[in-house]
Amino acid sequence: AGRAARRARTPHGGAGAAAMQRIVNNVLSKYFTLFIKDFTPDQFELNFMRGTGALHDLELHEDVMQELLMIPTTLLVTKVTCDNLQLKIPMYFRTNPLSLELDNVTVHLEEPDKVPPPPNKLSALSAGDQREAKTYTPAQLRKAKERMDILRNLSVFVTNLTLMLTTKSNRNTVIRLNVHNAHSRSVNRRWQDVELSQARDVHDDGTETAYKLMTIESISISVTDPRKNIDVYLADNLPASYRSWGTMRSIDGEYLSSHHEFSFTNLHFSWNQARYKLLTDFFTSIGACLSRDIPANEEASADIQEAREMLDVSYKFKIGTWSIVLEDEKPDWAKVVEETGEAVEKLRMRIDALEAEKAGLRERAMRKHAADQAAAA
Repeated sequence: AGRAARRARTPHGGAGAAAMQRIVNNVLSKYFTLFIKDFTPDQFELNFMRGTGALHDLELHEDVMQELLMIPTTLLVTKVTCDNLQLKIPMYFRTNPLSLELDNVTVHLEEPDKVPPPPNKLSALSAGDQREAKTYTPAQLRKAKERMDILRNLSVFVTNLTLMLTTKSNRNTVIRLNVHNAHSRSVNRRWQDVELSQARDVHDDGTETAYKLMTIESISISVTDPRKNIDVYLADNLPASYRSWGTMRSIDGEYLSSHHEFSFTNLHFSWNQARYKLLTDFFTSIGACLSRDIPANEEASADIQEAREMLDVSYKFKIGTWSIVLEDEKPDWAKVVEETGEAVEKLRMRIDALEAEKAGLRERAMRKHAADQAAAA
């Protein structure tokens, strides 16, 4: 019995590992095809003995990322790239999650001239899975849920994520959001890292609740004007966290509720007048962009629309402490000298003009005086 127990916990070994490898490869190939442009299953072969699999120089499908990131189509995802993708298998893969590492992900967002309807590829895929699940036997449902849990329990590391945003009101200004070292993983209800078997609560009514925590080492927001070669940071190196939890049916994994909470422990800003103006312009342009009407997706099926209407969703934004410091403007002495020189030159030209005007008046007065004397004689 002891030897059997040791064999069961042997990393990456045995017939169970081979079966698990087939399941993981099939699941990941299906979803990589959905997300990655020009992907074919033979590009990616996860080897459980090596414990890794990797892809490089990727371009992702814009509409799928638009839906995945839940970005309204008033801001359109126009391009998504990723330098490196690596999947790592833990030593004990049945109790610990697979790790997906992404390096240098860049998302380009642009306000469109005409707002398109929201994409529904992921929703259609989910709805199709739900329809198919209704025909499954209990054993098939368990296997389908096991496959889905592979994705839900993924531990995702993103070393650098950059969102570059341009709005219609100011095409020449690029708003850049940089996220450094973000880590998303399954946790328990106390937001603690635990084995996968403890990362969800099972309820008596046939439902279960799963919890996800993302810790972010730093977020920076800057505004760039390429014409003026200006790069102004509105926020720099702000740590943050993101929590989400949702309740699903245990039998097929369909979500009944989904809740999201984004929080900053400390939020401190230090702006001068120029930065503050950029910030107000930023919120004004974003507000105008997000207030535009989004047309309905007429291709969405009735079950997709019903699922969206029935899903209980909530969002929260929390800040522990915050402060804003408005700095006094420090003079740019080079600019002051330049502007002073220009002012002096303008003043000199004005004085020259006044002197010329004065000389002209004097000359005219002398001619008039001479004319008057000649007339009197």
